[in-house]
Amino acid sequence: MDADREQLEGVIALARRHADLPSSADAVDAVRAFADQLSARADNGDSDQPPAALVVAAAPGIPLDDLTAEFAAGHADALVALKPKSSSSIAARAVRCGAASIAIVRLPVLRRGLTIIPVLDEPWVVALPETDPLVAALEAAPTSTVILAQLAGHHLLHSPDEVPEWREIAAELRGVTVGQTQSFALGQLDTLDEQLAHVAAGNGIVIVPRSIGLGNARVGVVFVTVDDMTRHHLAVVHAFQAPHPAVAAFVEQAAQALAVHPAFADSTRETL
Repeated sequence: MDADREQLEGVIALARRHADLPSSADAVDAVRAFADQLSARADNGDSDQPPAALVVAAAPGIPLDDLTAEFAAGHADALVALKPKSSSSIAARAVRCGAASIAIVRLPVLRRGLTIIPVLDEPWVVALPETDPLVAALEAAPTSTVILAQLAGHHLLHSPDEVPEWREIAAELRGVTVGQTQSFALGQLDTLDEQLAHVAAGNGIVIVPRSIGLGNARVGVVFVTVDDMTRHHLAVVHAFQAPHPAVAAFVEQAAQALAVHPAFADSTRETL
């Protein structure tokens, strides 16, 4: 167990170095994850072939429970634990600091120290109030999609930096309108739930990946595909070094499962 003790001391030192920083929670998680691995080995008589302990993190909108349940069913020798869902950057950081073995994230994320494997892409959708003229126009249109130019005059209820293609053409970010955006009147809307409530009230729009839209249906809100936006990419990330066989197996199975999951019905699988 000398190697185990050395690794445990390493993550304890990491926790101490980050004690006063926002990343301290990730360091604590790393200690707990490794302690769980040691416990699993003890439960199995400290055999030479202990169960592989996988800690999986994911961004919102990823069907993590489905993926891990399917993997565990086919890999009885693997212990799978889930981290609470968080932003892609936090999930990737958890892998980087050792608090998670794998993360399923929405690109882009900081690549330092990580192997990033794109698994599929998906379209973007705009959340419109059901009273929006665009919704009425779509009922008579031959297609049920919109293009970015049709959204340039709308107010975006979240950060324009999350949708750079909209930001580049947004009327409210041009000329004398800069600094007078409706967001100053509405205040900061931190959660998607808050933002969609304002969509339903007719105060603006939200643009998100399709899988997030499908998971957040709301009365008074209509999600419509934005036809000419660059598709959004999902990826599996793990630590830069060669992955444990169980990690490699999870990456391949996750890519296959995501490609056929209903949440990603309009998505395109990328070659691994």
